[in-house]
Amino acid sequence: MESSQDAAVVTCKVEECCYNAQEVCAAPGIQVGGPHPQCDTFTTSGRRAAGHDESHVGRCNVSDCSLNAQLHCTAPGITIGGHAEHADCETYRVS
Repeated sequence: MESSQDAAVVTCKVEECCYNAQEVCAAPGIQVGGPHPQCDTFTTSGRRAAGHDESHVGRCNVSDCSLNAQLHCTAPGITIGGHAEHADCETYRVS
């Protein structure tokens, strides 16, 4: 469940993700996994998701990120980018 505290996904650079709609995340919310800042919502599919007004980080499990406050991302917004064959939160900062 998102709240006004949840960070917005400002940009998604991962073109192969089915939620990417011209660098806008179409997922209603994403989860960032831990210990690696991987976007757990990233998925490839032959189908594209319908657009969503604004995606938010619903939960961040990366305990060593300085922007993580009790599983909530405190960044004003995040960027998701490609890393190897998955997607990562590029806003991640080691605490």
